[in-house]
Amino acid sequence: MPPLLDATSSGQVRLEAQKGRTAFAGSSRADTWGFNQPFLGPTLRMSTGRATQVDVLNWFCRKVFAVGWIGSRVVGTGF
Repeated sequence: MPPLLDATSSGQVRLEAQKGRTAFAGSSRADTWGFNQPFLGPTLRMSTGRATQVDVLNWFCRKVFAVGWIGSRVVGTGF
């Protein structure tokens, strides 16, 4: 389970892209990417009915990341 990042009090979240090397189920290590850690990203807790500012930082300008906002309404996206 990814770590919890609770934004219910502050109304703000910072996600920073990171790279690393991770071993999966006893296999050799592989290059991985994540947010606030070298693989995957945190679980975000936000307040219902309250806007939350999310700053997504990607210092790796040649890499493309996808962020899944499952269970969230993201303004400007139609979701």
